[in-house]
Amino acid sequence: MRVGRTWIIAALLAVMVGAALAETPAEKDARMKWWDEARFGLFVTWGLYAIPAGIWEDGRVCRNEYGEWIASDLAIPYSQYARLASRWSPAKWDPESLIRMAAEAGMKYLVFTTKFHDGFSMFDTKASDWSVVKSTPWAKDSFRGLADAARKYGLKLMPYYSILDWRHPDYDPRAPFNDLAAGHPDLDRYLVFLKAQLTELQTNYGPLAGIWFDGNWSKTWTEARGRDLDAFVRRLIPGAVVNNRVGPPKDGVNGIVQGDFSTPEEKIPANGLPGLRWESCMTMNETWGYRKDDLKWKNPVTLIRMLIDCASKGGNFLLNVGPTAEGEIPGPSLLALREFAAWMKVNAAAIYGTQAGPFPKTPSWGRVTRKGDALYLHVFDWPADGIMVLPLSNSARAARILGRPGAQVKFEREPTGLKLVLPKIDLDPSATVIELILDGAPALIPAK
Repeated sequence: MRVGRTWIIAALLAVMVGAALAETPAEKDARMKWWDEARFGLFVTWGLYAIPAGIWEDGRVCRNEYGEWIASDLAIPYSQYARLASRWSPAKWDPESLIRMAAEAGMKYLVFTTKFHDGFSMFDTKASDWSVVKSTPWAKDSFRGLADAARKYGLKLMPYYSILDWRHPDYDPRAPFNDLAAGHPDLDRYLVFLKAQLTELQTNYGPLAGIWFDGNWSKTWTEARGRDLDAFVRRLIPGAVVNNRVGPPKDGVNGIVQGDFSTPEEKIPANGLPGLRWESCMTMNETWGYRKDDLKWKNPVTLIRMLIDCASKGGNFLLNVGPTAEGEIPGPSLLALREFAAWMKVNAAAIYGTQAGPFPKTPSWGRVTRKGDALYLHVFDWPADGIMVLPLSNSARAARILGRPGAQVKFEREPTGLKLVLPKIDLDPSATVIELILDGAPALIPAK
């Protein structure tokens, strides 16, 4: 009978918690409003793995393109990996400069690796001695400067936190190269530690906007555990935004516990993800954590067009920076941030608060974002004859080229659509943007 009563009480509590967390679509839209409008965020991947930078001390090269995976990829015993902490002293780390540049580049939120899969805490934590404050001669809090600067420059904080932990003695299944752990791993005990650290992040650095989870693919990470963690975060952080990696993976797009948005990695879905909120996270070269041998940098034009592509399909763009072990931001990353700043200074209105363009087929000349009755035509390839015909039955009320007050755009209705006559101007290599104000919501002419 006692067992029955216990089960009933547990079930009632679960129903009560579920009811407390339930929200209407309108309430969810209100909670997600800042995220929907932001469109652009900064990802900072930084940790001990920046010291070997993809090449271990014995000359072995990380076979995985991602430098932060070196411990796992090369099966480095943790007794050896842990010695990296004694070498951590990033004299060139300047978090305020980085966040100021991010803000100037138009980024509206920050995701920082407070704990990667290697288990090393990049913030001041009482829950573990394996941290940047307690285990390094630097003995400073990596997250504090970023959090303070983010608040100063108006960026929302969404710490990255890995559910996976190669180092922790209670993480199950334990990494086979972890030669420091003893005893029997207990995932329930580990979750007490995990929740204690999340509580510290909200208490000491908050208010946070949410949590960006990763490392959710272990077979022991069940749907029930994912739902429990999701509910915990939403109780901990009022209005929390949580990604889909809080629960086990399902199909690479959705998680079993979907969270608030999907996280396609290193790719932009060809047609977006209709019906879902999503964010494409992208490296500037081919690695997240810094590695010295990765020189395959994407050029700024490509990166800016990736932001435009995401916005035109209704998604967000989370762009990564991987500082060196000294705390320097690689030169190509700095160049890209400066190019974003110049482009966004003129064209921010065509990104923030927009939704996917109305056309079912991607235009050959570029991309389109929408804001109410306004369309923003991001032109990559300016028509040689200056003529552009949009398959719309609308008339236009106004048209202009952003940042070009003297350039006139003429428009007129034709049977085949809305015709624009464009001036000859010096073009932006990333995208020249035309703001087109329609006479109402976009009305498409059906394709024949």
